[in-house]
Order: sequence, then C-alpha cells, then structure tokens
Amino acid sequence: LWLGRSHLPGLLLATGIPLLVAPYGVYLLVRFSTLYAERMRSQEALERTQRIMKTAEQLAHIGTLEWDIVADRQIWSDEAFRIIGREPQSFAPTSQAFADALHPDDRKRVLKAMTEAVQHGKPFDIECRVLRTDGSVRTVHARNELSRTESGRPWRITGIAHDITERVRMEQSLRQSEELYRNLVDDIYSR
Repeated sequence: LWLGRSHLPGLLLATGIPLLVAPYGVYLLVRFSTLYAERMRSQEALERTQRIMKTAEQLAHIGTLEWDIVADRQIWSDEAFRIIGREPQSFAPTSQAFADALHPDDRKRVLKAMTEAVQHGKPFDIECRVLRTDGSVRTVHARNELSRTESGRPWRITGIAHDITERVRMEQSLRQSEELYRNLVDDIYSR
C-alpha cells in the first residue's frame, strides 16, 4: 500500500517521532517532578520558618515592623498589632496611625526621635507607652534600623516593638518595696 506525501507527517508522528521524543519527554517529566518537589520542600521550609517566627514573637512579646518611608506603607507582624491593641483587619498601619497610638505624654518625644532617626540617621532605641483602644496602656521598647537608597536617601525602617509592660510593673513594685523597707528601717533606727 502506497501512502502519499500528505500522509507522511501522520506516519512520522505515529511511528518515528515518539521514539525520538520519548527520552526527552521522560527527561522533562523527571525534571518537572524534581522542580515541583524542590518547590514543595522550599514552601514547607518557608511555612515552618514563619510558624517558628510567629511563635517566637508571641513568646517573647516582640512584634516586628517594616516601614517604607517613601510610600508611607507599613507591614506589621501579628504580635505588633497585638501589642498596640489593634486588629489587622480594621487598622491600616501608617506613621500617622502609629503616632495616634502613642500615649499623649510620650508622643512628642517619640516622634522627635523618629524624625532624627530618619533625617540624621541617629539610632532609634526608645521606651514609650502606647494607648490601646480599650484604654489600657502598654510600655514598649522600640528599636529600629534605617536603610538608605544607593543615593543615600532614607528608604526603609525595619524594627521591633518589645512589650515590656510586665517588667516595668515588676520594677515599680520592687522600687516601692525597697522604699517601704527603707522607711521601716529608718523608722526603727530613729526611735
């Protein structure tokens, strides 16, 4: 049976080409499988690292943040939201929103330190209080690091907010106890 030229492509596909393509096809299948497995391992490692980081932040009461100064866009960790007493779904973290969360007695001092950190590259390492929406006050130790563009312009601040409220309360209680003890001792020796 004679097949004309119009049947040649079909004949090649049906007979010869799969034999030529099959080894490369197997190679591609193995390569795609390997890449997929590597991607899944990388994804699992990333998720594990994120879980560990989130747990560490919760245990240490340390929230993290990143502030794109030019766009005035901030990204806060869940723990940073918890410390400030805001819900991520109902609070857009901006520099103004952060300023509004500061205790009124600390606001001017903190904003001045932030401005000096951005404009003059001074270290930002400060203790301040934040006023939560429920009226409670938390004491925070904030530390930030400034990154600059290649031309030297301020670009991004990366930092932490460490909730030190309990430590501050214990220190105050200890000072009161020491003062009470000193007063008792002074009273005993003054008789």
